[in-house]
Amino acid sequence: MTGVQTCALPICTEMGIVFTIEMTLVISLLAAACVIIFILFMLNCRAKKIIDLQKQILHANRVKTSVDTLLFITKTLSNNEHIHARKVVYETYLDYKKTQNLDVFRKKAVSGHADIVKADFDEIGILLHNKYIDEKSFFDNYSDTVRRCWISLEDNIKNERIERDSDEFMKFFESLAKKASEFRNENNLDEPTIIDLR
Repeated sequence: MTGVQTCALPICTEMGIVFTIEMTLVISLLAAACVIIFILFMLNCRAKKIIDLQKQILHANRVKTSVDTLLFITKTLSNNEHIHARKVVYETYLDYKKTQNLDVFRKKAVSGHADIVKADFDEIGILLHNKYIDEKSFFDNYSDTVRRCWISLEDNIKNERIERDSDEFMKFFESLAKKASEFRNENNLDEPTIIDLR
């Protein structure tokens, strides 16, 4: 805008002004876009850090829950009532093997103990299925006990499934027993035996 009054220059000047305004607008928009992209990048980095932190917290909580659950299971299975219940189940199984009569599990002195053992391991099976327990830690300590109890009660449970007309009965105990068997096979451990200590 030199003040030249020719036809071509004012048009050029006007076009130049328009061009300058458009370039300034484009440069401003690009600068704003760069700032927005930078902010989004920083937010994304922060979000990833937050997500990673949440994952670490979730993992730590899961580990703590697993340890707490394993301690609770250990306390339960070490309880004298539960130890005695398993002893009665093992002895009853040995009697059953001699007679092949499942009625030995129906005796009043036996059925309550068998129910305790079945409930213990079905509930543990549910906890393991839902990943509240670290499988290796549990089976390092209890694979033999799970197998002995399943071997002792398998025919009784299968008979109860028929009586109840329910394949779901003790399905988590059965799943637990299969996983215990797989664990023992992978670690070259023999199937545990049931010895008569009476």
